[in-house]
Amino acid sequence: MSKPALSRPITSRKAGIAYNDIDALARHVDGFDATHYFDQQGEVETQAAIRRWPMLARGLGLPPAPEAPDGSGTAPNP
Repeated sequence: MSKPALSRPITSRKAGIAYNDIDALARHVDGFDATHYFDQQGEVETQAAIRRWPMLARGLGLPPAPEAPDGSGTAPNP
């Protein structure tokens, strides 16, 4: 049995999804200008993933995650 052809491109499912929390808020709140804000969620998650999977991060050419001064492996937020 063959699979039915897709009626829409795969990326069209994500077209209506906001890129981050700031963009989502800007879509729902009139007068909110997302260009004045920065969402760190992506950067925070990337650093956590680099600490969680260091071998994969090296394979992807990502720099090592910064270490905390106390050696806990969690860098403080700036």
